[in-house]
Amino acid sequence: MTARTARIRTTDAEIDAAVTAARSRKSRATRIVAASFDRKRDAIKATLSNGAEISVPRKSIAGLAAVNPADLSDLSPQTPGFSVWSDRADRGVRLETLLEAVAGSSLVSIAARIVGATPSAAKVAAARSNGRKGGRPRKAAARSASPRRKKATVK
Repeated sequence: MTARTARIRTTDAEIDAAVTAARSRKSRATRIVAASFDRKRDAIKATLSNGAEISVPRKSIAGLAAVNPADLSDLSPQTPGFSVWSDRADRGVRLETLLEAVAGSSLVSIAARIVGATPSAAKVAAARSNGRKGGRPRKAAARSASPRRKKATVK
């Protein structure tokens, strides 16, 4: 018996829409556009696409704390700009890690939660559509619609 493979049919319009959406997200994302190692301060410096500059002490980044500072002279941003890498040290660090080192992990998670809670046009349209249908069912109605299961008794 041979396994059959399913084919997913995608239209040209769906592919074009996906490419357009990806390009839009890429253009809005904050990325690292320049990176260097500041020997004087023993810190990783990164310039972001929104104009901000961050400087993170090397010792506060777990993967780089034991690296010889001289090996970080070739630090550069990696395409598409979400991390920095040093070929000489054969080590790198992601943008999220740099931000956590600067702001703390709780602040980064709060920012991610806020960004995720921001309603997109699609979320707003879906909420309006659901509202026209009467909205979310009430809890009491939901309970009565699905009866509770009886517990099994052991004899």
